[in-house]
Amino acid sequence: QKQMFHCFGCGAGGNALKFYMEIERKSFPESIKELAEKSGVIIEEYELSPEEQKKKKLYERYIAINKVTAEFFEHNLWNSIEGKKAIDYLYQRQLTDETIKKFGLGYALDDWQTLKEFLKGKKVTEKEMLALGLLSQNQDGSRTFDKFRGRLIFPIYDSNSRVVAFGGRITDKGEPKYLNSPDTPVYNKGRHLYGMHLAKHEIRKKDRSILAEGYMDVLLCHQFGVTEAVASLGTAFTESQGKMLLRYSINNHIAYDGDEAGRNAAIRAMEVMRDLGIKTKAVQFPSGYDPDDFLLKEGNEKFEELLEFAQDPVIFKLEFLMNDDISDLSEKNKIIEQLAQDIFKIQSTIIRDDIIMKVSTRLGLKEDLLRSELRLLYNKKENKFKITDRKNDNQKTAQPYQINKDQAFILQQLCENPELLPDIEKRGGCQLFDKELQEIYLSVANHSNSDIIKNRSELNEKIVSCIMLQDMEFEDQDKAFEEILNKLCAKKLEKDFQEKHKQLALAEKSGDMEQMKAVLGEIEIIIKNKDRNRRGLFN
Repeated sequence: QKQMFHCFGCGAGGNALKFYMEIERKSFPESIKELAEKSGVIIEEYELSPEEQKKKKLYERYIAINKVTAEFFEHNLWNSIEGKKAIDYLYQRQLTDETIKKFGLGYALDDWQTLKEFLKGKKVTEKEMLALGLLSQNQDGSRTFDKFRGRLIFPIYDSNSRVVAFGGRITDKGEPKYLNSPDTPVYNKGRHLYGMHLAKHEIRKKDRSILAEGYMDVLLCHQFGVTEAVASLGTAFTESQGKMLLRYSINNHIAYDGDEAGRNAAIRAMEVMRDLGIKTKAVQFPSGYDPDDFLLKEGNEKFEELLEFAQDPVIFKLEFLMNDDISDLSEKNKIIEQLAQDIFKIQSTIIRDDIIMKVSTRLGLKEDLLRSELRLLYNKKENKFKITDRKNDNQKTAQPYQINKDQAFILQQLCENPELLPDIEKRGGCQLFDKELQEIYLSVANHSNSDIIKNRSELNEKIVSCIMLQDMEFEDQDKAFEEILNKLCAKKLEKDFQEKHKQLALAEKSGDMEQMKAVLGEIEIIIKNKDRNRRGLFN
């Protein structure tokens, strides 16, 4: 009746639209469109400003160029002598024509100017080709040439099936084996997942995602019916990629290679997912196997068995840390310290108890001894970070901090885009934020990344997760960032203005002319800055 919901178990809550988004696992735009259609409501698009229209046209132009480029590469694959050799390579990897065409694979001819000349014929400028990472330049910038040459091409699509980038693999000897598009106006490798455009509906339907390492893993998974598989793109798994998976399912299986590098990467990815609230498990492949190798040799049924018996992140990490049997107590203690944070974050008491029992058995320790050590580590953590939101016997329970949404949005943007720091610093930096958020801001500003939960208080962990998981998407993120930043700057300047007037009043009362003169000068600067902020001149 009140058009609200709240879960007293997990703390989730919001309005009716939020409820629909959570139940259906859909984004805000998807939910709005579906509900509008069901209700017979026509959604009118607002008129874009000239600047917004220019940005939109440029984006669409870049997407169109990538689409033509992908079609050119695909034509080369099926209609050139070199392409036939690349197809033979794909057949050797046991890919079918259906899979090759489903993912739009192509081939870049082993020539320096072929793509460049083709795109010139389509009225594409060299400037545009360079912006999209399709061309490279020599050191002095006097000559440009095709970036991808003599390579099998994997078009990279966004979740809306638009080509945003390319990956290239050599099919013979040579280095580097893989060559990928750089970040461009339409592509950021940390914000996309290979195969997501085909996997997203399957992830929602099967209520699980499978994260693999490479292009071939995804291709073979889909060919064998494991159509919920995606891969990160030549970079460590990021929070943005985790959030993308979280839109469609809270469950994930990591199917990275079985070698040491793959297991290391899997542990890092599981830590990112853990902090986002994704329930993840690690698939254990036999030594020397990749997901695609296993599927080709053992088939889908055996692969499903591996998924069924995938390991809990703590046990997977334990097995990796142990390597060989360890008898030295100091070594066992180091392992416990490395696992402690993962164990503390397990919400279910039943699952946590089961994990502790398994860890104690594997380490050859008495269970009560392990529990005692974990309690010591937890208490040490509590005392060190002085958590302020726990009950104190002599005090009332502290009131929960209500996060300012504008400040949260700016922090969220900064975590994901460290290059925004100078803009925030110019408008006031740390002073734009409440006391509770200043430590978090300084952590991001000093480290230029979003790894700000480590070595922070329990309260700050909750604040950070709340900030990073809030859905605060706008139609135009850049415009929203500028408007909200200006708003926070205006509030800070007004606060400074009021404070200086108090100081002026005290100086007048005491007859301190020098102090009055100094404060008046500071007030004049504040007034000028208020005017500059109002007119958008801080840039």
